[in-house]
Amino acid sequence: MRITASDLDQLRRRRAAGTLVRQPHLATPVGVVLFIPGALTNPLNASGWTWRKRANWTTVWHEKTADALLESGYRPGLWSPAAPKRITFTAHIRRKFDSQDNLRACLKPVVDALQKCGVIHADDDASGHQFVYPDQCLNRSWRGVEVRIELL
Repeated sequence: MRITASDLDQLRRRRAAGTLVRQPHLATPVGVVLFIPGALTNPLNASGWTWRKRANWTTVWHEKTADALLESGYRPGLWSPAAPKRITFTAHIRRKFDSQDNLRACLKPVVDALQKCGVIHADDDASGHQFVYPDQCLNRSWRGVEVRIELL
């Protein structure tokens, strides 16, 4: 994850406005807990999505995930990307998805963002990382996804 001068200015403005709450004690050498706010959408059931809308949706979730990592105090190099990790996703949603496959499709940009930010090196089965999708939480007022990253 690279922080440019404009990103740093934006983070400083958010901190001055009180919208950025950095909690450096959350990211430890053994793991971190993130909350990424936002309504989850299943791209497999989204009819009428063009490639541009899907790309915008993916970019938004990548940015939200990177912001949540920065706010938690995560810095590149804190963990080796190749070190095996258990990553648990708890979705706080309005209505439950029919199956775990639909939930995985919704959270694919979050997994990709973790790879892009250097938290994990790959998301395939041979990477050594465990991706856990427990039951979904119905919560209409606090929608988003909680990501718990633990070193094994």
